[in-house]
Amino acid sequence: MNRPLGLIAFVGFFLALLVHILTLASIDVSSQFPYVWSLHVGMFLVWIPFVLFERKRFRMQRIRLGEIMSGLPPWASFLVSVAFVYMILNFFLCAHVSGGGNADIVGGQYVLSSHGRILAHLTENEYHLHRAYEVRMFSGVWLTFYLIPGIYFLFWREPASIFPVGIKV
Repeated sequence: MNRPLGLIAFVGFFLALLVHILTLASIDVSSQFPYVWSLHVGMFLVWIPFVLFERKRFRMQRIRLGEIMSGLPPWASFLVSVAFVYMILNFFLCAHVSGGGNADIVGGQYVLSSHGRILAHLTENEYHLHRAYEVRMFSGVWLTFYLIPGIYFLFWREPASIFPVGIKV
């Protein structure tokens, strides 16, 4: 069961990476391919089993990142750490650049709005740029939430004990 989930997670990761790269080129992926938002749903299809496997393995209520990382090869731990930091930085950068609103069309006009309130009027190019920022913010999250289960399901191994066989702690 682990291998198929890991492969599904990596397919999602590479699709999210493609979307993320396109948004870095200021391409409004969601206007050209509205099904891009299905990556949001797909993320939960691998994340939920990951959480359930972890809770069962460690018999705990919360997932402890340190315990998960201890069973990964060093390169995988490094990659997960980099992805996590990137996700946070990307999220706050996109939130800042988007001006706290969402690109929308109201009354045939391109606007930046928040909770039904118009914050600014946009040109068509600005509208598509803001849409690209919105997808970039989410695709940065998708990258991490696909990568962690993918690496876990394909590469996690029980860490070797530091105590010789027969000694119980």
